[in-house]
Amino acid sequence: MDRGDVINQLKEIREGLRNSLKKLKSLKKLDSEGSNTRLNRAISECEERLRGVERDLSKLTAAQPTDLGASTGSEFIQKKFEEVLQRLLDEKFELPWHLVLLGSNGAMMGCRYELSDDQKSLDCIPLVEYTPGDVVRPPINIVLTSNTGKTVRVLIRCEKTDLS
Repeated sequence: MDRGDVINQLKEIREGLRNSLKKLKSLKKLDSEGSNTRLNRAISECEERLRGVERDLSKLTAAQPTDLGASTGSEFIQKKFEEVLQRLLDEKFELPWHLVLLGSNGAMMGCRYELSDDQKSLDCIPLVEYTPGDVVRPPINIVLTSNTGKTVRVLIRCEKTDLS
């Protein structure tokens, strides 16, 4: 996945969040007392996610592309992660997948992978994320579960990737 693909995905996510926020705010108008705390919380969470996507999108579109090669940490990790996902697809690891990732610096992510609507690629639906300093440091532990309950543990280190 290249930089342009990431930008396009972020734009799609941004549009989806904007639509969700509009719908939530419409529902709030129907709540005459404004006392629905779940609805208020959902609006706040949606606004926060939208701000995060906007922030990421602005960083990506403002930054100049550079070719640093796979020796840079984030590109190495991205490449290894893509290799793991491709191997799971090749081995018919049944979708949807649920993933939990934990970096050595406490960074964490939880998401769900599904087949896209066009049935040609994977969609990643973020569920939870915390990345101190916007960095995930290796070693990175990843646990993936399939729809059938199969589990795979992956350890990404700078020198190699273990898949068990």
